[in-house]
Amino acid sequence: MASKQNNQNGVTLFESIPNEIFVEILSYITSIDAVIALSNLNWRFQKLLIEFCHTFDFTSISKKKFDAIFQYQNTNRWHSLKLSDAKHTPGQVSYFFENHALANKFSQLRSLSIVNIIPNHPYPLFAQLSSLSNLVSLEIESLCGENIPEFKLPNLKKITFSSCPNTSWLKNFVGLETIEYTITDRCTKVNLLVWPQALKYLKIVYEDYRDCILIQQSLTDLSQLNDLEVYQKQPGGSLPRGEIWTQIISASVPSLKNFKFYFQFICHKHQLNQLKEVVASFSTRFYKLEKNLIVRCDVSDRYETIFHDVEYDTNNTNMRRVILYTIPFGFEVFTVFKTFLKSKILDWPRNYIDYRSTNMHTNVKTLILKSYSTPDPMFNGTFIINLIINTFFDALPWIHNLTKLRHITIGDDAALSVEDFNILLDHASNLRSLTAKKSRLKFLTDNWTDTCICNRLTRRIRSLKFSSDRNPSQCFDINELERILPIFSSQCQHLSLGIHSHNKTIDFILRKMCHLISLHVFIQRKNFPPITVEWLQQQNTRFNGTNCIITNARQDYYFWLG
Repeated sequence: MASKQNNQNGVTLFESIPNEIFVEILSYITSIDAVIALSNLNWRFQKLLIEFCHTFDFTSISKKKFDAIFQYQNTNRWHSLKLSDAKHTPGQVSYFFENHALANKFSQLRSLSIVNIIPNHPYPLFAQLSSLSNLVSLEIESLCGENIPEFKLPNLKKITFSSCPNTSWLKNFVGLETIEYTITDRCTKVNLLVWPQALKYLKIVYEDYRDCILIQQSLTDLSQLNDLEVYQKQPGGSLPRGEIWTQIISASVPSLKNFKFYFQFICHKHQLNQLKEVVASFSTRFYKLEKNLIVRCDVSDRYETIFHDVEYDTNNTNMRRVILYTIPFGFEVFTVFKTFLKSKILDWPRNYIDYRSTNMHTNVKTLILKSYSTPDPMFNGTFIINLIINTFFDALPWIHNLTKLRHITIGDDAALSVEDFNILLDHASNLRSLTAKKSRLKFLTDNWTDTCICNRLTRRIRSLKFSSDRNPSQCFDINELERILPIFSSQCQHLSLGIHSHNKTIDFILRKMCHLISLHVFIQRKNFPPITVEWLQQQNTRFNGTNCIITNARQDYYFWLG
């Protein structure tokens, strides 16, 4: 009767929507959002959630929702799980292993990501991994290669991890086809890179230039490797030589089809003529015709900071940053600076489309502006989501590349006018995250009084980080917090800042910022009583052991909130 009445009034009840349409709706939202919104409505919806919600990414979720999902969901039906100890969910991985287990609870899991874990923390992770017999993809950050026990995952095809330069533990994974590896600190004395011989795709990201030689020495007996990508995060080391890579590839990686690289190094002004030889060494018949590879060389107008020249024991201002890379660009992070010169784009294969009409940077997600520069024509149509400004920034020429922008970091060396900040806010409608010094944001908002800018920040910012929080001048007292917190209180879920003292400030922040999922504070004052959940309860906040986890490292305190 009610159904007929609804039909006569032209209204369709949510419960009467066919399953096929409901499943289509589920495809547009995350499994977490679907479960939180629709659990316990009725048995029909519960069955659909169990049948179609298999992917759970917990990298930005409140503790309360985290607990609710594990309470009502059958984890043995999950296909993908991602946990994180990062700033948005501090303490989550430890909390998971204290209250749950991988063994016998995730029998159908095919993909597992556990990121930003504390190195050498006694997680029972490796003791439980072998129970995930269906696991195909594994991601782990951060590891110490020497401390990884032997474990077996017979169906594992892909692993993404960061660790010190010791991968000897990989030798037992004979079925691995894809490795994405980031070399982090050198916590081990044994530097040994080993790769499974059946490997087909290998990507290595490193920071210390000494690791380049280690990488080259590790590329032996990889007869099935089709794709090799090498990315150097920081400048350093000698000039790269194409003939060395030619010899390695020809001898040990004969099946290689795609070779992408991004090398950074510093050179003297008088060495600039040698760059032509460097580019030429990567422009031989082997690279251009056999590997269909094109390189580009960008040279900075100057080095961003005064560089100490060890050879002459002087601070040399005639140094240049050089980036040598393949195009199309194959990595997510790209650095832009004012160029002193650019090597000409070398001869393109005849069947190659003119680069001026082709977007060569489709993979770039993070754009780092080191010194003032206008956009390269090859950036047309790219989808940058993360912008890091470390120089004078003229927003207008860049704005057509930043329509998808979600994160802005205004660095200590940035020069950003109120007008350009307004332009960014006008066009970056997807902006959700902002990082800046207190003094810089104070200037851009006219001491927190610019109503237009403050209203935009109120509506958009979900994650706010005040950088340089170790500097006393960039820390907050209670009076400053009373002015800025109302600007961000209605939407902000993640907050990071420095404070002079915990007294009357942490509890004040938690009362004002009612939507917080995570809070990080650096407490400038030393020798204060430890901040605990019991202490929060004494301050008459709403938090207790069921909706708050606190971790700390000296003067840094991290809160995961419910």
